[in-house]
Amino acid sequence: MDSILLIAISCILILIFFQDVMQREVYWFLFPIAFALCGVYFSQMLPLIQLLVHFGVNLLIIGVLIVTVMAYLYLRFRDTKILLWNYLGLGDVLFFGVVGICFSPLNFVLFTIVSLLLSLLFSVFFMKRKTTVPLAGFQALCLLITFAVQLTASFNPFNEYWIYQWI
Repeated sequence: MDSILLIAISCILILIFFQDVMQREVYWFLFPIAFALCGVYFSQMLPLIQLLVHFGVNLLIIGVLIVTVMAYLYLRFRDTKILLWNYLGLGDVLFFGVVGICFSPLNFVLFTIVSLLLSLLFSVFFMKRKTTVPLAGFQALCLLITFAVQLTASFNPFNEYWIYQWI
């Protein structure tokens, strides 16, 4: 069952990556499917209440980040017409929800930082003529790599126990 879920999740993540990179648009229904598949996959690893608490804290973190960026844009440009949605697509925000169900809060913050930095690097080196960054696509690629690490390495990057062992 786990391998079927991982294959399905991988296919959805690959679709999100290619659609976002090639067309800068992703079919909206891929995000709820990815969310549901990841939710089922991780509900087999964690008690449901712990999974929901992690997801709630991760949504709170994303909410604080979005409000902070909106406040920065308002203070920077002093114009209410300059909105976050001019810079961040709905698919990018929906993908944060998909990522939020996958990680504990500490790993969520680490994944978000690393995937944003990698997205910046990918866009600088591979998307020279484009004015927008396919953030959801690049983060889908990072999540796919994280799943591959989980399958091949001796640790699980989705929980924080590997961090405690490393420290």
